[in-house]
Amino acid sequence: CLVTSKAVLLGAYVKLWAVVAEFDNDGNVLRSGEHIFEDLYLSNDMGVYALVTQHNSVFDIRSSWKLVDDTTSLNNYSVSLSTENGQPISGPVEVPITETTYTFENVTENYYLVCVMVNGNGFSSDYVCSDVIYARAPTDTEYIPEVEPAETLITSDNSVKISWSLSDEKLEGVTAFLIEFSQN
Repeated sequence: CLVTSKAVLLGAYVKLWAVVAEFDNDGNVLRSGEHIFEDLYLSNDMGVYALVTQHNSVFDIRSSWKLVDDTTSLNNYSVSLSTENGQPISGPVEVPITETTYTFENVTENYYLVCVMVNGNGFSSDYVCSDVIYARAPTDTEYIPEVEPAETLITSDNSVKISWSLSDEKLEGVTAFLIEFSQN
């Protein structure tokens, strides 16, 4: 039996019990035994994302992630914040496996990375990190566009499809969009 990350389509914890036997040309068993193979496969579309919001002279860094599709055998996520050169700032913080967001509050102006790892019973994934983000106050001359949705479509009780159109000129310098959604 051979399992590779390409063979596992969903990001999940995989544990296989296998009986292994070696035979000679006549079909006689030369050796046999059993082995447990286990690994944590991260999703093909995994990612960690971060967004900065400003509050007076400090910032909040909102992070979100997708690392695994099936969380059945997993316990939690460990989320940490560090400077771009790896200097720890905060964390790791344990986040329940049912949540995929965390906010680091009241950080100062700097370049940051948010890193997330998946934890199970006795095993953990490697950290997966966001791109470097820069927490800083905009200058007086910077234009930050506010975008009203051109179309909003409620697709279920817990999801909404939003679309809009902006000219290339309005998108110049935009690195992320913050979409806030609340149900009344």
